[in-house]
Amino acid sequence: MTRLRLEPALAALTLIATALLLPACSACRLQGVTVEGAAPAVLFVDADDPRLKGPVVGETAVTVTLDPKEMHPRNLGTRPADDQGRFSFPIDAGGAGFLEYEIQVVARKAGYQTAAAFLPLPGSGQRLLIIMAIGRDTYQAETDILQETIDIGRRLERQ
Repeated sequence: MTRLRLEPALAALTLIATALLLPACSACRLQGVTVEGAAPAVLFVDADDPRLKGPVVGETAVTVTLDPKEMHPRNLGTRPADDQGRFSFPIDAGGAGFLEYEIQVVARKAGYQTAAAFLPLPGSGQRLLIIMAIGRDTYQAETDILQETIDIGRRLERQ
């Protein structure tokens, strides 16, 4: 008898939670600015952080990957920062802003060192600050051992 009363309550709670989380998914955006600095860095700061108004580095190619260390990472694409250094990515993952997600950010521009980092996706009110340092680009992406093994196997199958 108790079980029958619990199931409708659980169903109602699930429906309410879903209704609250779905609108948040569509409104979640990753926004940020690329600025020049002494050393490359990628970090989240408050929206009113004065470093967001530093000397901008426009036309920087910013690439974002959602859950980069999972079995099926989602590449959100590469977007250029505008001439004011601003960029924005919509995050259309379910529960973004409430659930924990990780992102990988890689920012590149000729004449600058690559700025790259793995970060937890923050809640609202945070901005992504990408600091670009003038210099030679020596960045190498982390190797994916599983993918390398699959590629080797495919090459061996063709022989």
